Amino acid sequence: MEKEIHEKDSVRAVERALSLLEIFDFNCRTLTLNQMMELTGLAKTTVVRLIASLEKMGFLVKAPGGTGYRLGRVLFRLGHVVEMDMELSSIARPTLRECADKTKESVEINVVMDDHRVCIAKIDSERTLRYVIPLGKNLPLYRGGSGKLLLAYLPSEKQQQILRDNEADLGKSIEEVQKDLEQIRTNGYSVSISDRLVGAFAVSAPVRDSSGAVIAGLTISGASARYSEKEIQGVLEEVVRGARKISMEMGYEENGV
Repeated sequence: MEKEIHEKDSVRAVERALSLLEIFDFNCRTLTLNQMMELTGLAKTTVVRLIASLEKMGFLVKAPGGTGYRLGRVLFRLGHVVEMDMELSSIARPTLRECADKTKESVEINVVMDDHRVCIAKIDSERTLRYVIPLGKNLPLYRGGSGKLLLAYLPSEKQQQILRDNEADLGKSIEEVQKDLEQIRTNGYSVSISDRLVGAFAVSAPVRDSSGAVIAGLTISGASARYSEKEIQGVLEEVVRGARKISMEMGYEENGV
């Protein structure tokens, strides 16, 4: 009972903190304590406590002169991430459609969020036997072609942390997974058959931005029973072509990096 009460209190505190952030806009970029109390209807002690927590986490900062508070750089960074994902989704959509029309399989764009991969754009196959990708759901980086492709291009320290944290679920040793990741970087793509899901295959290639950094992965996936090794190679060529096209539309120049 005490645990349930504590969880409800925690959720309510989060909701109140978010309500405090939501009152900021272009016309109210700096707010005083009294204004926050008035706009949210929260008690002074509650607002003071929330401000302290949000300021500690970088979501709020004191305004110059100490007359109020402004949104912090953390929100600027997160907003930039959302903006980039929206831009990427928009740019990638025609290529996703081309890949889906040619292969008749499911096509998706995945990005790294924290220690997971998340699908931000997709086109599902119309075939009866298909792999349906959930939009916005956290999925592992350490299993499957889509996840391992993105993991392969993360900094070494981040890779190590993710592999250590999920060692029991890797299905093989950390050393073996590291060899897989090295091979993915060498090849410039990943091929996965019955890794995360039995009976499914996924082929993935990196999407790069203008600096050459890998910002996402393009994946085509479907039922492995439909394909011979040679036929999967044909799908792989399509995903590599599609990823290269999206990368160039994001400003990447192959000979410039």
